[in-house]
Amino acid sequence: MYGKPIIVTSGYRSPEVNRSVNGATSSQHVLGEAADITAGSKKENKKLFELIRDNFEFD
Repeated sequence: MYGKPIIVTSGYRSPEVNRSVNGATSSQHVLGEAADITAGSKKENKKLFELIRDNFEFD
């Protein structure tokens, strides 16, 4: 839907890795239910955010 590369900077984190990066103890990364992504610029991230917000269910 976005049509351009998206870089995943963080996905699943084991509890040990999550602690080492000072992740929240309730982080959804530990459950495999979160990903940090970027489209490369603030402008493109805004477009990607709006696409996700408007087309997908998430919490």
